[in-house]
Amino acid sequence: MAFTSISIGLPFILIGFFTAPPKKRDADPPAAETVTLKDGTVLRGLILDSTTGPRGKITVAVRRSSIAKTAPVWAKRRFDQERASWRDAVRERAGRLKSWRAERRDGPGVDRRLSSWIDDQIASLARTENQPDSPLFVAVIDRRDVRSADRRTADQTRLIRKAWLLGIADPETMKTSELKGTLEARGVVTDTRDPASIADLLPPIQEPEDRWMIRRAATEVKFDEGNRFIRQGPMIIPDLKPGQALPGANGQPVDLKAGLDVLKSLLGGGDGVDPLVTTLKGLADQGRAGAIVTELDMAADLSRIEVRTTMFVRSPEGPWVPIMTKSGGGRPEDAADQNAQDLAADPTVKQTFDLIESLGFGQIDPGLKNRALKVGVATRAALGQSRVAFNDELDRIALPVGRSSAPANQAADKPAAAENPAEKKEGAAPDRAGSNVQKDN
Repeated sequence: MAFTSISIGLPFILIGFFTAPPKKRDADPPAAETVTLKDGTVLRGLILDSTTGPRGKITVAVRRSSIAKTAPVWAKRRFDQERASWRDAVRERAGRLKSWRAERRDGPGVDRRLSSWIDDQIASLARTENQPDSPLFVAVIDRRDVRSADRRTADQTRLIRKAWLLGIADPETMKTSELKGTLEARGVVTDTRDPASIADLLPPIQEPEDRWMIRRAATEVKFDEGNRFIRQGPMIIPDLKPGQALPGANGQPVDLKAGLDVLKSLLGGGDGVDPLVTTLKGLADQGRAGAIVTELDMAADLSRIEVRTTMFVRSPEGPWVPIMTKSGGGRPEDAADQNAQDLAADPTVKQTFDLIESLGFGQIDPGLKNRALKVGVATRAALGQSRVAFNDELDRIALPVGRSSAPANQAADKPAAAENPAEKKEGAAPDRAGSNVQKDN
C-alpha cells in the first residue's frame, strides 16, 4: 500500500521538481511597450494599433535613432522601404487636405482657426524634402512575425509620449517610477489626462479613406462650432459649449425653420423625416464631416438616467454613420442633497423655476422641486461620465490643430531646452490631439 501511494504521488513530485516557479510580475516595469519579433528583434516604444486574424498586424512607433542603434540591419531595411513609399504618403495627405479645405464654408463670424491650420499644413507639405526626417518611425508588422507584445497602462504610455515630446534621452529603458520622477523634475505634471499627442513626431503615412474621414471628423467636432447636438425624443437642439451664446442672444441668428420643424413633430404634424437626418444634411452642405449627438434616456419612473454620446461621420460615399459611442448613467436617489442645493443655486436653473412659477402654475411643491433637482444632478453626472470618456477618445484620434511643428524635429532625440518656469504648468500648453485613428498616438 505504501509503495502504491508513493508510485501514484511520484509523477506529481517530479512535476513540482522540474517545473519552474511562475515568473513574478515586475512591480515597476519600463513605461514603454515592447514588441519582440520572431527573429529576435526587440522594438521598444508605443503600440499604436493592433488587429487580429490571418491578416492581423501590429503598428508600433519607435525612435529612429534608438532602433538604428539596437537593430541596425532591421532598421535599414525598414527605413529603405519607408523612403520608397514616403513621397506617396505626402502626396496623399496633401491631396486630402486640399479637398477638405475646398469643402469648408467659413462664413462671417466663424472661427477660422481650423481652416488656417489646414492652409499651414498644405504649405508645410509643399516644402517637405524627399525623405522622412521625423523623430519617430512607424512600423507595421504582420502578426505572424511577432513572438510577443507587452502592453502598458494608459498612464505609462502617456509618460513615454511626454518624454518623447521633451526629448528625454532613452526613456524606453527607464522604469516607470524613474521616468515619472525625471518628468516631474522638469516641471511636468504627470497625473493629468493630457493626451500628450506625438502626432507632430510621426511621419505622414498612407491610410484608408475611411480612417482619414474619421480623423477629419474628430478634428472638426473638437475645434469647430455648431456640430454638437442634444437629442431627446423628436427634438434636436444645439449642444452649446461653455460660454457659447444661445441662438437669438447677442444678435445671434435664430433658425426659425428648425424650430417650426420641432414644433410640428411634437404636435404630430411632422413630415415623418428624422430630424437628425435633416440636421446632418445641413452640416454636409457646409462641408462638414463630423457631428456629435448626445441622447438622454430616462426610465418612466425616473429611477435611472442614461446618457449616450455618439460621433457621426460622413462616409466617403455620402451617408452619415455612427462611429463610436460612450455612455454614462446614474440614479437620482443616489444624488447628494448638497449637490441638489448647489444645482438649485445655478442662475439658469433658478431662472427656469422662476419662469414656471411666473406662468401661473403657482409655487412649485418643495418635494417635487427636490426630485427634479436630483434628476438634474444624476443627469449632469451621467453626462460627465459620457463626455470624459468621449473626449479622451476624441483627443486620441483628432489632428493636432494648434501645435507648432517646429519643435517636432528636435524632440524625441535631443534633450529639450530649459523650461520657462512660467510655462511649466501643462494647463497653459496648446491643445494636443492624436494624429492617427490608432491607439495611444
